[in-house]
Amino acid sequence: MNETERKHRALAFVFIFIFVLSILLVCFQYLSIRDYKDELSSYREELKKLQSKYQELEEKHYAEIRQLEYYKQQARYYMDESQDYQGKLLGRFSGKKLGHEPIIRQMEVPTVGIEMHPHPHMVGMPLTLSLEIRSGKGSILVDTQPKTGIDLQGSARTACRVAEELTGFDLANKDVTISFRSPLPLDVVDGPSAGASMTILMSVAMEEALTRNDVMLTGTINQDGSIGQVGGIVEKADAALESGKKILLIPKGQMNQIIFRRVNESVLGFNITVSKPVRVNLNEYCQKKGLEVIEVSDIEEALDYFLL
Repeated sequence: MNETERKHRALAFVFIFIFVLSILLVCFQYLSIRDYKDELSSYREELKKLQSKYQELEEKHYAEIRQLEYYKQQARYYMDESQDYQGKLLGRFSGKKLGHEPIIRQMEVPTVGIEMHPHPHMVGMPLTLSLEIRSGKGSILVDTQPKTGIDLQGSARTACRVAEELTGFDLANKDVTISFRSPLPLDVVDGPSAGASMTILMSVAMEEALTRNDVMLTGTINQDGSIGQVGGIVEKADAALESGKKILLIPKGQMNQIIFRRVNESVLGFNITVSKPVRVNLNEYCQKKGLEVIEVSDIEEALDYFLL
């Protein structure tokens, strides 16, 4: 074998080696890509589990909020009951008599209910509050659609007592019927927050006063006429906007609220939507939509905004 043949054989061997090495590299890359695909599929399955867990935790969160609101309402009811007995013992009513009857008045109040679909969440809406006063035996009747808890009964009694003190009228020989009507069938309706509105409606009805129809009020009513704080303020602002009101009166100290805004985030190359809490000034937030939000501390201060 001469020198030329040896060179040719060596060159062929080099080409064969490079060819085999290239095939091995291609096979290795194919196996690596397959492994990456399997790993990506595993990440996708894990992401689905995380999204499912997030949904489950969010539903649990709303359920716990609803349960907490229920316990708060029960606590308010028993506080009102104890104040009721104190008021009867003090005997502070002046005995002023009402004029013609029956007296019938209406106004709108914001409320919060729980919608269950697609998941439990709070929603605000306007309720129609109606009042009728006629001769009777001092009964206070509450009629609601949808149904509410016993906390609303306690709020109605407190509202009657405060309205009597504010106007000087005596309801001892009158039957008071308070009706609430909701445009939607909600599972739960917030009750105590209508206490201040009931007091306003009773007061203007007994005085036969003219009132504005572009003002809404939310807040509990206390025995001394002060307006107590409530939940669902942001949702109630939505209710006021929905009904075309210009002013929403809220309890003192509740102007700054937490709202949840949905934002898109990228996780492992996928876009998911999450809710993040943001603190806002409610008046600044609502003024852009044409609603002025004002804090009030007691029923007399709130009454000034309703009277013409």
